[in-house]
Amino acid sequence: MASDLDEDTQAFLVQLDTLSERLTPRRRPQDANEPTCSPRELRVLGALGTDGRMTMAAVAALLAVPLSTATYTVDQLVAKGLVERKQAARDRRVIEVGFGRRGKTLNRFVVATRRSDAGAMLAALSARERTELLRQLAKMIDSQPHLEAAP
Repeated sequence: MASDLDEDTQAFLVQLDTLSERLTPRRRPQDANEPTCSPRELRVLGALGTDGRMTMAAVAALLAVPLSTATYTVDQLVAKGLVERKQAARDRRVIEVGFGRRGKTLNRFVVATRRSDAGAMLAALSARERTELLRQLAKMIDSQPHLEAAP
């Protein structure tokens, strides 16, 4: 007999939490004395890894937060030496965020580690199972378009 929706929901959340924990990279030894990054800060770094530079408005949109919250998040990353802010050349009223001295290196490590760990998990499945898993996840995500990503 199938379990009820409440039990399935609880089991689903436990599995998601475990998956999230396992895909959170361990700290590099050389970063042992450096401050940690929040999930929100890691999202900004990940987006910069894709785009290279972002406006503060784009950071706020990515995080689905007010500009003041995005500014606070970027302030934290600037203080850690991971990003820097500059006026955009095309419009000095626009502030852009880009990688700082350590940011790009740290982001490459995070991306490579997560990709490797996720690949190892997916390797436990057959090609057909992987396709079905990804299809089902997309179906779940698409079924709730009104839900915003967590900041």
